[in-house]
Amino acid sequence: MPREVTFLDYLIFGIVVASIAIGFVYFFIRALKRAESPSTLIVRFVISLVMIAIIFIFGYRLFFASRGGDRAGAIFALFSMVIFGILLGIMWAPSIGSIIAKPLVNLIWPETELEPKPNYDVAIALKKKGLYDEAAKEIQQELEKFPDDVEGRLLLADLFARNLNCFEAAKIEIEKIVNNPKATPGQL
Repeated sequence: MPREVTFLDYLIFGIVVASIAIGFVYFFIRALKRAESPSTLIVRFVISLVMIAIIFIFGYRLFFASRGGDRAGAIFALFSMVIFGILLGIMWAPSIGSIIAKPLVNLIWPETELEPKPNYDVAIALKKKGLYDEAAKEIQQELEKFPDDVEGRLLLADLFARNLNCFEAAKIEIEKIVNNPKATPGQL
């Protein structure tokens, strides 16, 4: 036995439509700011709006036809919604695929180049083996490439002071750190 359509039915349908419309507008504004070709995106959104409006018309018919007992109308509306939904999916599939795939691709091939950093691993290993002169040479080689690196200067000063008992060389390295304009207060 068909049920009568009530105000609550209209209210629920209206809330669903309003929520989707707000989400669509938010997505549109956000996507438009990031778009490489805003005109193409606007055309796609207009076509999408028309298709979504058609889907909502059929959704409205489905919702109220099923409430009113019109099974044939409900089935027609359902199939129409599915067809327009598939068309929307085809239209937006490349964009959705890009949104999903881009972070995964960036894990393997980052868009930005990594900033080169000094590597003191060999020097630290040599220091642990007790090969202090070789460790100092390794650190100095890295400092030639990165003369403003505070970590390397501290490592070299520590090596000079603790392991090589060359306090004058350690003092010179500390002075280089203090006089380094690129050194931050936290590094000093």
